[in-house]
Amino acid sequence: MDHPSVRNDWVYFVDADEWVSSELASEITEVVRSTCYPGSPAAYSQRFRMVFLGTWIRHSGWYGGRITRLVDRRRSRWDVTGVYVDRVIVDGPVGTLRHDLVDQDLKGLASWMSKHVQYANLEASRRLALTGSNRRRVMSRPSSMPLVRAIAKEVIFPRVPCKPLALFIYMFLVRAGWREGRVGLTFCLLHAWHEHNVGRLVFARSRGLDPGPRLTGRGG
Repeated sequence: MDHPSVRNDWVYFVDADEWVSSELASEITEVVRSTCYPGSPAAYSQRFRMVFLGTWIRHSGWYGGRITRLVDRRRSRWDVTGVYVDRVIVDGPVGTLRHDLVDQDLKGLASWMSKHVQYANLEASRRLALTGSNRRRVMSRPSSMPLVRAIAKEVIFPRVPCKPLALFIYMFLVRAGWREGRVGLTFCLLHAWHEHNVGRLVFARSRGLDPGPRLTGRGG
């Protein structure tokens, strides 16, 4: 946001596998033009729609949450202290957009699995570092992550036994991932597999059994 080639005050962030509908583009234009009054939003959040193997994942706990991507760079900054998930910190109110941002990875299942092996490596490093005062620091720092979600992720989930099984039951049964059929089953199983990989890496590294490289940036 500080790059000299950026001349506008408002910036919208989109990943390479995400796309913006014409309705969302029109809405962004509308709110940016109208956001010029005292106390106006410094950023806007919106729902995030995941399309996995050609299916919109409406359930499994993956739809309904909001992410902040449209920001006034004069009143926002990115917290890049996380291992692979950057979150925007906003100095001012956050408005809401009606239309979804769509994430649709078209690189195939093998690419998705390979990427999540990298994410497991990064998450294992994050969890090993996140203890005691460090966890309290993460919880207390300003962030666009809702407090309830932060507590669930950083306080409750680390104490859950049999995390891969618990995560699958939560996503597939409690959050009705079964409603997406075979794709929903695959989606939930793969996330349980990802959690298993994280747990194995944490176990091995905490006992000095894994001298392999630690990834420090975002996964590709």
